[in-house]
Parts: sequence; structure tokens; C-alpha cells
Amino acid sequence: ANTAFFGQAAPDTGVVEGGVVRLHPGFNAPGTGGILDDAMYTNADFLADGYHVARVTVTTPGQPSVYLRGDRFRVSATFVDPADGSTVRALGKALTDDSSVFTFFDDANVELLVKVLDACAINDQNWVFSSGLTNTAVDILVEDLETGATQTYSSPGGAPFEPIFDLAAFDACP
Repeated sequence: ANTAFFGQAAPDTGVVEGGVVRLHPGFNAPGTGGILDDAMYTNADFLADGYHVARVTVTTPGQPSVYLRGDRFRVSATFVDPADGSTVRALGKALTDDSSVFTFFDDANVELLVKVLDACAINDQNWVFSSGLTNTAVDILVEDLETGATQTYSSPGGAPFEPIFDLAAFDACP
């Protein structure tokens, strides 16, 4: 029911497989019982511009560290797995040049947001804000790669993550 060409009533109506991409050996030659034997595809040109045979979407899994503000700040996080008490690196993705999200158990489930903001024009500081959608124990490390300064923020777990508003996190401006 979801085979390419035959089973889809319209483009992009098939089932998303989420599988491994590999090179296909190609179509069976006409007259060998393959798709090219169907009258619907007589004289079909699968190499023509605009004739899409498949759509492949590649997603980038999160990384252990996220680089923000022109790669000046590196942000990483760890969490405690409640199942066994082990410390695990969270996977992060940059959303903008100054904000990132982190996932813990499922790459599609955001658990933590961390922002590093340029507030040099306001109070000669770089601010760090964070909010969490978790009650899991979390440690966040923010590093200023230009100066070597670091800030660590911790949430003990067992209760909702308390938002972080550090208006004096890093005093090296710009």
C-alpha cells in the first residue's frame, strides 16, 4: 500500500521509514517484470528534472557540546540517569547563535534550554539563562573559550528545574 509509484495516491503520502540509506542497484530492465513493465511508466524518464524518485531527509543527531556566540562559548550538560544513577552526557543542538537545546533520553524530546547573551552594552557582562523541562539532576558547563573562564550550574533533581538568570556570568566584553 505504500510502495513508491504504485501505492501513493499523491506525492509525499507514503510511510516514513526512518531507516538506513544505501545505494539501490537500479531498476530492472524493461521486460523483466519490474516497475518499468507497467504501462503507466512507458517512456518514463526517471532522470528528468523535477521527477523525484525518493526523498531522503538527513537529520543531525545532537552533539555533546554546542558552540554559541560565534564559537566563543562552549556549552555542555550532563544528567543523572534515574534508572541506574550513572552520569550521562546530554546531546545539544544550537537553535540560534546564542541559544541551544539539550536532550537526555530521546533525541526528539527537549529537556533543557541554555542561552548565552551579549549584554556588554547593558552591564559589561555576558549573561547565561537556562530553563529546564525536567526533574532529573543536571549539571551545565559554560566555557568562555576566549578567556578560559567557566561557569557551572547544577540542578539537584527530584524537583522541577529552577530557571537560571546569571546576569554576571562572564565579564569579558566584547
